Amino acid sequence: MLRYRLYDIDRLINRTVVYGLLTALLGGGYAGLVLMLGQLFGRSSSVAVAAATLTVAAAFQPARRRIQAAVDRRFNRRRYDAARTIAAFSARLRRRSTWTRSRLSCWAWSTRPWSPPTPRCGFDPRPTGWWSP
Repeated sequence: MLRYRLYDIDRLINRTVVYGLLTALLGGGYAGLVLMLGQLFGRSSSVAVAAATLTVAAAFQPARRRIQAAVDRRFNRRRYDAARTIAAFSARLRRRSTWTRSRLSCWAWSTRPWSPPTPRCGFDPRPTGWWSP
């Protein structure tokens, strides 16, 4: 079962580690905030509890993303490297300007042996080619 990953045990372990760390981190942060704000506003202040709750709720998603990235880097190195490579490649493609693509399209259009009835120059997303008579 482990050899063929039938039950996705690695995903279960990954999620357990992520949410266990997240619970410990946010629980400790909540307790610390309640104690600190309780000293400022008084022991039985509901403002301290409300402020701590809102702070921990706002910190949940960013903390989960960072912990998930750290766990992925540590335990799923191959998948993390692949994701990082794909992100770098897509960023490099985004940096290529549309002007360069347009110039390439114009060059491809101008090197054709025939002339279209209306000259077009630009990027055409159709997969069959950028101009067809």
